[in-house]
Amino acid sequence: MKANLLIACNCILGEGPVWDERRGMLWWTDIDGKRIHRYDRETGRHERIEVPEKVGAFALREKGGIIVAAANGWALCNEDGSDWRHIADPEPEHANHRFNDGKCDASGRFYAGTYALDNQPRASLYVIQPDLSWERLADGVICSNGLAWSPDDRTFYYIDSLKKGVDRFQVDPATGRLSDRRTVITLEEPGVVPDGMTADEEGMLWVAEWGGWKVSRWNPRTGQRLMTVEVPAKYVTSCAFGGEGMDELFITTASVGLTEEERRQQPLAGSVFHIKVGVRGRPTYRFAG
Repeated sequence: MKANLLIACNCILGEGPVWDERRGMLWWTDIDGKRIHRYDRETGRHERIEVPEKVGAFALREKGGIIVAAANGWALCNEDGSDWRHIADPEPEHANHRFNDGKCDASGRFYAGTYALDNQPRASLYVIQPDLSWERLADGVICSNGLAWSPDDRTFYYIDSLKKGVDRFQVDPATGRLSDRRTVITLEEPGVVPDGMTADEEGMLWVAEWGGWKVSRWNPRTGQRLMTVEVPAKYVTSCAFGGEGMDELFITTASVGLTEEERRQQPLAGSVFHIKVGVRGRPTYRFAG
């Protein structure tokens, strides 16, 4: 299968797609560009929202506005990026860390992890509750990345990119805390690391492959790759389901680090792509706070 262009947006590091089913909008972040993007499927309107920090991930709030996991910790802001209100920085001692991928579970808790830019295992995975209290869930992380849940919300899947695999945790539904970690998927292709991730209603995982020109569907029970979606960009960063039937996969990409020759070969790098994959995905949840 091959993904098609949705919108050419020339992101430096496009990431974190969020489907807003209430308004038929796709949102995503350009981390290095310090922008949040949103695209209205009905009108075709594309907006670029300037933000004061690199936003690794964000979630829409039930109360309105956005919660972001950014370079200097968590913050709240309006949908247009105004009224930026810092909440907390869980790692003030690490100036070379920033938040990376994150998303909400079905209870409206926001999970997000950090990225140690020196590639040392000092980053962590966190959860922030609707009352804005937070805690560390896992440490020893290098590059916290993709997150997804099983259909019954009792299993949490997690990617630390440079470890080249997907880990599984058991989830305490009352608190969101994690236990019983083990690796269920391993990527063995040289030069390719797992990046963002989502899940479908059959419990299969869709993993964006940085350096691999594709998104792959995996069975976490067997560790087998089931299918691939080719993308005309080397650095495929993340994916999320959406669309009217929740059967459309939206895919973000990056142009960061490409040589001039690679940019000529990949003129759409940094764009957003889409494809109908024949299975419904899990929704994007809002932050309950």
